Amino acid sequence: MKYKSRNEFIFKCIEELLEILPFKPVIIADREFGFYEFIKFLRERNVCFVIRLRGDIVIRLTNGKEIRLGKLQKGKYLGYLREDLFIKVAIRQGKKDRVILAYDSEFINRTTLHTALVYIKRMQCEEYHREIKDRLNLLDLNATYYKEPYNEELMLRYLIVLIFSVIIGLFLGKVLVKM
Repeated sequence: MKYKSRNEFIFKCIEELLEILPFKPVIIADREFGFYEFIKFLRERNVCFVIRLRGDIVIRLTNGKEIRLGKLQKGKYLGYLREDLFIKVAIRQGKKDRVILAYDSEFINRTTLHTALVYIKRMQCEEYHREIKDRLNLLDLNATYYKEPYNEELMLRYLIVLIFSVIIGLFLGKVLVKM
């Protein structure tokens, strides 16, 4: 492999993308990208971002108190990851879990706020999809799909989930276009 790690590959792809884009992008990323090095990488390149963070990440609030994000209540916070990386954090309650979003200080404007709302709608769709899979006993489908012989009942359940997901996605798309 040409790169030492997956992160190095992702960083290189983003750098190349930034060179050819005629506009300043907003990077929207899920929890797997909510780590110090990635956020610092974006900040150093002056790239706006909205990144979902895990609750076990420790932040030092502007009042000096260090706390795990999962312990904070719903609201907006200012703080530092490690010693030098200033971020803003917004915590909202999802259907099941709280959604913890980190965003940079240039984030809030009309376009990027709409982008954050789209992300939250996507998360609601994902939560609904997970709930349907749970009700149909399909949560372990990805782990078992290739290891077990063809199971017609399991595939029928998965097809039902797929159909519901498409319908919900179409509905959310129409709602977001009207926003």
